[in-house]
Amino acid sequence: MNKLLRASLILAAVMMFIIHSESAEASSEDDRITTQIPNGIWINETLNISGSTTITPQNANWVIYNVTNPYLEWEVIANGDYFSSVVPVSEGIWIWNLEVNLTGIDCTCWLEINQPYGMQKEILNRVIFVGNGPHEPIISRNHDLNLFIDEDIEISGEATLSRGNVQNSQMKIQWCYSPQGACNGTLSESNVDVDWDGLNYTFNINASELNLFDGKWNLTYFLQDEYLMNSPNIFTTLSVDQTDPVSVLIAQENATEGSVVLIDGSGSRDGIWGDNLQTLWYITNPNGSISVIDGTSTQKLTHQFNPMYPGNYTIRLDVFDAVGRTSSTSVNILVTNLPPDFELRIDGLNSSENSNWRVYPNEQIELSAIVFDSQTDINSMSYRWFLEDELISEDSNFNLSLSKLGSYTLKLEIEDNDGEIVIHDLQVIVEAKEQTDNTYTFEVIFVIFVISLVGFIRFFRSKNRKMKTIDLPKWNENN
Repeated sequence: MNKLLRASLILAAVMMFIIHSESAEASSEDDRITTQIPNGIWINETLNISGSTTITPQNANWVIYNVTNPYLEWEVIANGDYFSSVVPVSEGIWIWNLEVNLTGIDCTCWLEINQPYGMQKEILNRVIFVGNGPHEPIISRNHDLNLFIDEDIEISGEATLSRGNVQNSQMKIQWCYSPQGACNGTLSESNVDVDWDGLNYTFNINASELNLFDGKWNLTYFLQDEYLMNSPNIFTTLSVDQTDPVSVLIAQENATEGSVVLIDGSGSRDGIWGDNLQTLWYITNPNGSISVIDGTSTQKLTHQFNPMYPGNYTIRLDVFDAVGRTSSTSVNILVTNLPPDFELRIDGLNSSENSNWRVYPNEQIELSAIVFDSQTDINSMSYRWFLEDELISEDSNFNLSLSKLGSYTLKLEIEDNDGEIVIHDLQVIVEAKEQTDNTYTFEVIFVIFVISLVGFIRFFRSKNRKMKTIDLPKWNENN
């Protein structure tokens, strides 16, 4: 291709870009690299394609694959690291041109242009037909490879033809029952009616019309053009579910406030699909408020909750299968309030079992009530201490000191937020200290001292007396 023709193409690309920019709305971030060339261009020797980019074009790379059979390894026909030419249009916008010699190549090809953008890549791709042909049509799906179907499901995609009118083509489908992945039984085939919007196709699969029952089915479809050339197949798995799920709920009928209640919905089933279900839990509290919990925050088909207030709770489980069929069931749980349990401590010692406590006049004792109940009740517990029926404290602990001798009735009342009251009575007996006579104690010590002293003196005198009566040996004159 001579330089004049190349320059003309680049100029035409610039003009198309300017016209397109003026008439189109603001482009999205996905339009960083674009071209006006559609899928399905047919070339014989040289590929010449132009477009625009908003990414610095120095690092662009491209590759052309042979995808005549897209289910085999794609053969690389040509590749490169740069555009053939680049023309800056304005700040941050460039017009690029790619020219590739494909003489002697005959294939359905896939052009892919990559430009690095941060940690990602912006990719532009096109289907192109190269060589004399004839070339098979190409279809690309706009749906998942695994589809769940109740009655009807829509299949859509885009077709690319090298020649002919797509309106004169036929879409053919094949299907078979495949519970383990491979066909198990008869392979059926049929044509389907297609709605065409340009090259975009849409058709419906109806489970009843195709006699599809619950289970997995292999669905294959392909496009046959007016020259009886078939596109590569599109393979899809259909999971047919025409059975309503059944929601099963097991839970205890009675519980106590603050206890952990397990609600078990694991018996819920969806026919052959088992427990492949999504869940929503509804908990209606005694005050009428409703809590909604989805299965992502639970063990899906089981749920634990801690009732904080007494009353009637209604638990409802909704289960949904993959095609949107639903089933609901509910249970009622009566939650009762237990009277608060407590421990009476005197000077830090557990004295709950004591019915009386003895003290001396003006002796100070520390009284405290340690309550064991649900957290909600503990946070709102009321305490009342009465001495001889007179309220003396409303704290959970206080110090008591009595000066007069006698017996006093101390009563403790503990009330939770539901009005449950427990009472404990304690007789506090104030008595005089036992008289420990210091004089008597001194006299005892003195008597012990005197006795000890007398004993010592007698022992000492006895020892001296023995020493005085010792006989000395007589001296013999002959000695």
